[in-house]
Amino acid sequence: MGAMTGLLVGDALGVPYEFHEPSTLPLPEEIEFNPPRGFDRAHLGVPAGTWSDDGAQALCLLASLLACRRFDAEDFDSRLVRWQGEGYMAVDGRVFDIGITTGQALRAIKSGVPAPTTSPASPMDTYAPRSAAPCTASGPGAFWRRQQHRGTRPQKHCEFSIGAMISGAPGRRGKS
Repeated sequence: MGAMTGLLVGDALGVPYEFHEPSTLPLPEEIEFNPPRGFDRAHLGVPAGTWSDDGAQALCLLASLLACRRFDAEDFDSRLVRWQGEGYMAVDGRVFDIGITTGQALRAIKSGVPAPTTSPASPMDTYAPRSAAPCTASGPGAFWRRQQHRGTRPQKHCEFSIGAMISGAPGRRGKS
């Protein structure tokens, strides 16, 4: 549970700073749940300490794993659809942002298309927009390592979600 708590706290801390270029971010010692005066906060009206779509999707995955005692793609997909439609696992039941790839994946799931089975080298390619292809070519792990090095998640360069990554993972199994 410590890892999930850390994920949610870190995610909530980053919400006000999302979509900003690294050069525009406050100094690390100035990063707080409420940004410094004069900073152009992302997601106006979202209360400080609110986790994002990433945190909610991680909670959907955790809830599915605990309920099913294994990864069950159909259960996970249904929880993601509930998150989008009902605010399941979102703070105060309010979904305030859905990434491009997540939206594409959820539209496909709701239309009856099963989540993709793709190559191990790039489980995201089926849902990733063409502009994201260079980022997904070496897999999501490498993408996140590059972003950690840069100090931010550049949404305009690459977008993917836990939902699309897990639902598209090779070897996924539905309900038995």
